[in-house]
Order: sequence, then C-alpha cells, then structure tokens
Amino acid sequence: MEEQLRLTILAPLFPEAEAFLKAHGATVRVAHEGAALATVVILPSGTKRELRNKVADEHYRLTLPDGIVIMETRDRHTGMSAISIPAQPGMEARLSPSEEP
Repeated sequence: MEEQLRLTILAPLFPEAEAFLKAHGATVRVAHEGAALATVVILPSGTKRELRNKVADEHYRLTLPDGIVIMETRDRHTGMSAISIPAQPGMEARLSPSEEP
C-alpha cells in the first residue's frame, strides 16, 4: 500500500480550499506544530509528487488520484508547505481588494 503524503501548513485554510481538498479525498485537520497551530493536509494514497524546481524552496506538482493538480511550495529549512489549488467559486471576493466606503 502506498503511503499518504502529509503536508504541514502554518496557516489556516479558506473554507473553500478545505472543502475542495476534502472533496478530492484529502484529510484536513488542525495540529500543534511547536508553539503554533498548523493545518495538516493528508493527501490520498496514489497522489503523485513531482519536483518542479529546487531553489531556496522546493516546488512540487501534486497530482491527486482523481487527476486534480495542486502545487506545493515547501520550505527546505522548516519543512512547512504552502499549497495552490484551482480557483473555487466564491473565493474571488475574498482575494480581491476591499472597496473603500
């Protein structure tokens, strides 16, 4: 049996991102990472991890078993990750600059 890929992210996820990951077979939970709270994402067995670039950080293309692709940037010194997922409905409003009254 293949081992599941575990990502530690030192930030909370948007609810839409969490729902997206869960819909594609990932487990998402909050855990203590030292003195900080972290988000742990466990990707399903069969996820393929391909190294794309290795400079100061490692950049990976992650292909989930259902064919969905997400990108991971992993800090080589801390082991912490950041992920990029395809845009989800409703996220545009969160990411656009707020309007001044």
